[in-house]
Amino acid sequence: MLKCKYCGWDLPEDARVCTYCGHPVEPEDDEQKRRLKLKWHLRALVVGMSAPKSAFSLSTAKTSSARAPAALVVFLISTLVLANIVVIGALRPHGSQNGPPPPTAVTFIPHTTVNPPLVDFGMVEKGSKAVLPMMIKTSDTSQFKLEVESGNAQWLSITLQSETKEHNNLRDIIYDVTANTSTLQVGQYSVALAIKSGGEPPQQVPVKIQVTHHSSPLPAKLYVIPQLLDFGAQNVGSQAMLPLTVSNTGGQKLDWSADKGQIPWLTLDTSSGSITPGGHPHIIYVRVDTTTLTKGQHSASIHFTSNGGHASVNVVLNVVFMTVIGPAVSNITPGSGPEVGGTPVTITGSRFTGVTEVSFGSSPGTQVTFISDTQITALSPAGTGIVHVTVTTPNGTSTPSSADLFTYIPPPMVIGINPSNGPEAGGTPINIAGTAFGSSANGVSV
Repeated sequence: MLKCKYCGWDLPEDARVCTYCGHPVEPEDDEQKRRLKLKWHLRALVVGMSAPKSAFSLSTAKTSSARAPAALVVFLISTLVLANIVVIGALRPHGSQNGPPPPTAVTFIPHTTVNPPLVDFGMVEKGSKAVLPMMIKTSDTSQFKLEVESGNAQWLSITLQSETKEHNNLRDIIYDVTANTSTLQVGQYSVALAIKSGGEPPQQVPVKIQVTHHSSPLPAKLYVIPQLLDFGAQNVGSQAMLPLTVSNTGGQKLDWSADKGQIPWLTLDTSSGSITPGGHPHIIYVRVDTTTLTKGQHSASIHFTSNGGHASVNVVLNVVFMTVIGPAVSNITPGSGPEVGGTPVTITGSRFTGVTEVSFGSSPGTQVTFISDTQITALSPAGTGIVHVTVTTPNGTSTPSSADLFTYIPPPMVIGINPSNGPEAGGTPINIAGTAFGSSANGVSV
C-alpha cells in the first residue's frame, strides 16, 4: 500500500493520484518507484498486445497498412522500455553503502512551513466542537493569508492564538482551528485550505472530520505538535525558545503532564494542565540555554503522559562557536546640530537589526526608529563638542570611526562691539566680535 504524503490517505500501490486530496502520488523509496514504473509499462504492453488483430494485419488495404507500422513501433518501444527497467533494476546495487545516489532534483525550503500538513479531527460527535492547532513558521517580514480553496467551510473557523519571534528573524504563529458539528449530518467532511505567502507557491492544508451519532462520550485523546523541536545552530552562551501545543481531540476531559527528565539546559514554562472537550489547545514554551553546553550536537526528549494516551517530543540543537559581528556606522546626516539637542539624525550602516540604543558620545539619543538593517533615525540629545554616534544591538556596539562624527554647534556669543555708540538716526557701521557666528547668521538686533 502507498500513503499520500499530503493527507495520509491509504492508496493502492499502482495509484497515480490521491483519490482524497487530488495530489500526485510519489512513492516513498526507489524500489517502490521501480515497481510502479514496471506495472505501468506492463499495463501499456498488455493493452498494446490485446488490440484487434487487424491492427497488426499485413493486408494490402490502405487503412490496415497505415496502422500496422505505428502499432509495431508502439510494441517495440514498450518492449525496449520494459527490458531497460528490468536490466537496470537487476544491476543496481540495492542498499549499497558506496555513497548516496546523484540528486535528481534540487529542493528549495520555502520561507513558510505549516504543521501539521493535515488537520484531521478524527471522529467527533454530532452537536459538539473540536479544536486543533495549526502552526505556521514564516519570516518576520513575509505577509500571508489563509483562504478556503475547496469545500464548504461553514462548520470551520480559524482564530489567531499566539505569535512568537525566534532569534533568526523567523516567527511562529499558532492558530486555533475549530470544527463545529452542530449544523452537520453524520458523515465525512473535508475542506482544503490554501496558505499564500508572498511570491511562494500556495501551500494546501487538507482539513477533514468524521461526524458520528451522539452516544456515550468518546474518551479523551492527547495530541501534541510538533514532534520535533529543532533549535538549529546556537552559539555558546545563548538562549532560544520555541513553542509546542497540547490538544484534546476526544470527548472527555484530558489531564496531561510533561517530563523533560534531568536535562539542566532545557526548561518548560508549564508542565501540566487539563483540557475540556472542545477546549483551546495549551501552548508550552520550551527554552534552551547553551551556557553550560560544549560544542556539538545535543538532544533531549519531552515525554507526555495523560488519560488520553502518551506522546514524545524530541529536542535537538547544535552548539557552535560563532564569530559575532556587531553593527557598523558608515555615515550620519546631518553631521552637526545645536547644543540643545533635538536634531533628527539619519544613521546609515549595516547590521542594525535588533538595535537597542543609539549614543551621541556618552549620552543616549531619543526616539530611535528602526527603518531597516542598514538605516535608523534618532534625535540628538543635548551635548557639546565633537562626539561619535554609535549603535548598540544584542551583537555589540559599533566601533567609533571618522564616519560617525557629530559636531555640536554652540549658540553665538558677542564679546565686543566697535564703536559702542552712534547717532539716534542710525546708520552707524558697527563691528561685532564674538564666537560661533558661523556662516548662517540670519540677523543682528541692536
